[in-house]
Amino acid sequence: MNYKKILIIIVFFLFTANIFAGKISRIEVRGNKTTDEELIKSSSMLQVGDEVTQGKLDNAIKKIYKLGLFSDIKIKSEETEAGQLLIIEVKENPFIKEVIFIGNDHVKEKDLKEALGVQEGEILSTQKIFKWTKKINEKYKEKGFLLAKVSSEVTREDEKAVLIFSIDEGRRVRIKNIYFTGNKLYPDKKLGGLMKNKSKRWWRSGNFDEEKFYNDLERITDYYKKKGYPRCEIKDYEISYDDKQEWMTIRIDVSEGKKFFLGEVEFEGNNIIKTENLAYVVRYKKGDVYNKDKLDDTMVEFYSLYTELGYIYAFIMPEEEVVNDTIKIKYVIQEGDPAHLRKIIISGNTKTWEKVIRRELKIYPGDLFKRSKLIDSQREVFNLGFFDDLKLDSKRANEEGDIDLVIQIKEKDVGQFNAGMGYSQAWGITGNLSLNIPNLLGRGSTVYFSLEKGGKLANYSFGYTEPWFFDTPTIAGFDIFFITRKWDYFDDRKRGGTVRIGRPVPRLKYTRLYTSYTIEKVTVSIRDIGKVSRYILDQEGTEWRSSIAFNLVRDSRDYIFNAKTGSKNSFTAEFSGGILGGGIDFQKYQFETRWYEKSFLNFVLMIRSKFGFLDGYTSPSTVPIYERFYLGGVGDWGIRGYPDRSIGPREDFNIIGGRSAFVFTLEYKYLITQGINWLLFFDAGNAWDSFRSTNLANLKKGVGTGIRIEVPMMGILGFDVGYGFDKKSYGGWNPHFQIGTSF
Repeated sequence: MNYKKILIIIVFFLFTANIFAGKISRIEVRGNKTTDEELIKSSSMLQVGDEVTQGKLDNAIKKIYKLGLFSDIKIKSEETEAGQLLIIEVKENPFIKEVIFIGNDHVKEKDLKEALGVQEGEILSTQKIFKWTKKINEKYKEKGFLLAKVSSEVTREDEKAVLIFSIDEGRRVRIKNIYFTGNKLYPDKKLGGLMKNKSKRWWRSGNFDEEKFYNDLERITDYYKKKGYPRCEIKDYEISYDDKQEWMTIRIDVSEGKKFFLGEVEFEGNNIIKTENLAYVVRYKKGDVYNKDKLDDTMVEFYSLYTELGYIYAFIMPEEEVVNDTIKIKYVIQEGDPAHLRKIIISGNTKTWEKVIRRELKIYPGDLFKRSKLIDSQREVFNLGFFDDLKLDSKRANEEGDIDLVIQIKEKDVGQFNAGMGYSQAWGITGNLSLNIPNLLGRGSTVYFSLEKGGKLANYSFGYTEPWFFDTPTIAGFDIFFITRKWDYFDDRKRGGTVRIGRPVPRLKYTRLYTSYTIEKVTVSIRDIGKVSRYILDQEGTEWRSSIAFNLVRDSRDYIFNAKTGSKNSFTAEFSGGILGGGIDFQKYQFETRWYEKSFLNFVLMIRSKFGFLDGYTSPSTVPIYERFYLGGVGDWGIRGYPDRSIGPREDFNIIGGRSAFVFTLEYKYLITQGINWLLFFDAGNAWDSFRSTNLANLKKGVGTGIRIEVPMMGILGFDVGYGFDKKSYGGWNPHFQIGTSF
């Protein structure tokens, strides 16, 4: 009997093998009305001359299915004199004629279609229907309809189909109560406060988010692990509903475990970095309560040390040993070999020349793959201001462990021709015509041309800046200008030009030294001679001004247009006249410091102070009135809550400005988006007639709030409302804004 069964099986296999024996002589496609025949053949990976096997046929069906164009696929084989004829029979998926939603009372059809991303005319498949059904359920969960049910039906009309989604929304479910069991150390209120899902109150919806719920469970255990309970776990949870299925109750069972302390630290396998250097960066000490955050921070410090030396493949395993209530940790280190940079790949730069990006990098092929050099490179390239986004990625290049660095950038529009009107508190309404190209021909150079005319200001200027003069890190440029300004009791007119040059300071990170020379013809006109002092009258006339300025700047901000971390410190010394010639003699010194520190969420603290001093060479009377310090309003010497140029020494009824000045600013801003900030501010400052009369105990103060918007190709637009506490300097509620409109 057994021999008969074996014989039948052998005959069966011989028969089936004979069916698929031979080579493919021809391939035909049937049933395709809209799909190209060659696409089906090439996707099947079957070729004339191949041996026919069941495995190849099964694989061909899978390959064709992956196209997503067919609901059914069969392959038949027919014996011919020339060999095997393969017939691929397909049943095409229909095109979507229309998508209909039934029962969607609480979610608009427009929102559902947007969530699905469905387009009329695209090919319909069962995979797409499954995916879209899931997305509809997710959309309803966002609205609080956790028990919504979705079914689908397809009505086919030849090659087209109508897809109908029938939705049983059910009732909106809110969280009524969240309670815990097993928690002896912390009350329900404390643990519930750690969760993003919260029960319904008049000020919050009480909607349940499933994804956030799983994260909530991790937050609870992480909290315990920060407080010394590393064995804490969520044993179970239960979600129940009331009879009407409108309210949800969540029960979470907590196993707190035992409290532990941290013991001695040991290291094993470290040859490159000394044990004392590793021990120095450990974020905890013997006897501390077990804290998962401190342990994680310690691991980050270890990896930072190794990646800074190029050991990016270093692997560190913490081994815990429990002795009573103490956990001793031994860090077992596999250092591996250092990685070097093989090459740099740049993508996404359709306008900017590649060398403009490469010359800003601080890491080069052949260098050790250091973390700090990557961070500095990213910062320098992003601060060019040419890109909306910049991402660094890396991939292993060879068996030796060398790395290829991939820089992916997204360019932004940085040049624009503007014609329009603007407003500032100092100059009122002005008309403007300007051309500003910060990335000229993609080479990184900047050229600008500006015409601005108003009742109090006429500004005609042209300038050019080359950031890498002769392909060296030397910034060079020039400006030509014709400016007329109307102040409270005098006008000044300047015609001239400036040449500029700057270079990095060797061995001083983030530091540059700039030098500029300015030659200009200055005319001062006094409008009301009978109401001004002799000092002001002596300013009237025309003189040539010849000056040189030195500016030392250290700028470590992460993003110069909207910084979150870092600082900027600058010292400027300007000398006019004297051995330089001209008829205007003065010396001017300014020091400014800004510090940025990111706090929680998207809040950033900025602290700024600026001090200035101005004097003549032989007498203070040689200091021109337009170079003095006038405080108030916005700008470099702004104190919000006061009108522009309202703070400073006076002669009779006229503010003549100070020869010594100080301002202090404290801003706390919230980053709504990358280009929009809301802020609170405190300003204080004053100007005095001389350095000797400087009194930092006598400062004008103002507080308020404002908003900043970074507009592409226009810069930062802002609106502030400040309250000045000193009424004698016209303090009170004062708006401060600058608006530019292009058309």
